Amino acid sequence: MKAFQFLLASFIPVLSFFFLPFSQGRIQNNVYSPKFYLLLGFVLLVSLWKISLNSQGVPLVSYFKILRLSRIVWLVISYFLWIVVSSAQSFMPGYAWLGSNDLQVGSLFLILCYITAILYLSAIEMNWLIRSLAFTTGAMAIIALLEAIGFRPLWTWIHSDHMIFPAATVGHRQHLGGWFAIMSLAPVYFYRNRVKDRWFWLWLTSSLLGLSLATTSAATLGVGVGLLLWLATDGKRGRWQLPLIVFAAFTVGIFAVPRVVTLTSQMIGLTPPVFKDYGSAYTLKARKLLWKSAWNAALERPFFGWGDETFAYQVFEHLSPDDARNLFRYELNLSPDAQVSYGGFTYYVDDDEKNIHSTGSILYHRAHNIIMDELYSHGFTGLSLFLVIIFSLSWKIYRTSGDFWLITACLLPYAIYLLAWFYVPTVTPLYFILAGIVLANRTKLSRPKEVV
Repeated sequence: MKAFQFLLASFIPVLSFFFLPFSQGRIQNNVYSPKFYLLLGFVLLVSLWKISLNSQGVPLVSYFKILRLSRIVWLVISYFLWIVVSSAQSFMPGYAWLGSNDLQVGSLFLILCYITAILYLSAIEMNWLIRSLAFTTGAMAIIALLEAIGFRPLWTWIHSDHMIFPAATVGHRQHLGGWFAIMSLAPVYFYRNRVKDRWFWLWLTSSLLGLSLATTSAATLGVGVGLLLWLATDGKRGRWQLPLIVFAAFTVGIFAVPRVVTLTSQMIGLTPPVFKDYGSAYTLKARKLLWKSAWNAALERPFFGWGDETFAYQVFEHLSPDDARNLFRYELNLSPDAQVSYGGFTYYVDDDEKNIHSTGSILYHRAHNIIMDELYSHGFTGLSLFLVIIFSLSWKIYRTSGDFWLITACLLPYAIYLLAWFYVPTVTPLYFILAGIVLANRTKLSRPKEVV
């Protein structure tokens, strides 16, 4: 049993930093594919190990006959079956099931993530898990800081012409923001009844530093909302000092850290990254058009949807020509009068004002919103199952735990992030792992024979 718990704790840094040091300038070969197959192997191995531990020599048929599952698990199984059917009905079933070569977030990946969360319901060695999460966050923040200053410690092994730094072992700055959003409020929950030791401060400060370096609006907003919820929750208990200080430091840090890093980089003669301007409206305008396309596509196939990872081949087909041209203008940061010609996701632009004359292609693998993405990929049926699972789980936590609002503060930042982004194999599994650990920590108040 100790070995099983050690595997659960050690898999967190392994998943976060695992990569294969070869590619032809494609981070997909470096980090996306390796982590997908690592997750697949982990789920298969640990599932068999877990069944072996639980069955205790009982034949598998007899074990599954006496296995008692909760209604939430049956809902999750129903969701699994539906997204498999949705993939089979897709016009690109291979992509829908396994994902595209660029992202690999198909139906199989989603199933693996949910199973991973269920496996981590068995995580009980909280000291090991806390140290593993804190160490992983601290190491990721150090890599992100070095890359933000201008060093490239991983460039020999992980590189691409399209990488936006800091990226660490996640692949892109925007996705790294989602990674740190997952970690930012987690220590608040896990230390709710613990003395805040050095691991707490390492975990909290590293995650907020990394978030400030990533400058991802949706992640920053999500953490800000989570911090306010923490402040409101602990404020009712008369413990408002720490969350207020952390919120103030967070507010200063998201603006000050990029400037300090830029000055530091310039002083030592390195090239800093281009940090995002939080006031820019171009990304929001582009997202609105993506959501509009997903909605139009869902109305055309409302029952089964189109299948995961197929959005890139439908997005421009479900927009008017004017909207499609505007989407290219927003994405490429062109002037409003730029001339755009396109066919599918391939474009040619003439922008005399900005002296841009180029051709290329833009692939939107997902709708950049978890609700619209579910709707497009799995239809109204899949979205309904997804929302029922979330509501049922939230209601169960609310009824059985006195820490509902702290749990919400812990898990909310990445959920808000997903309202403007999408699942990726370098980030999303960590969120499901964290959710499983949180539920394992909470489910001690539930009936012991019921699997949540």
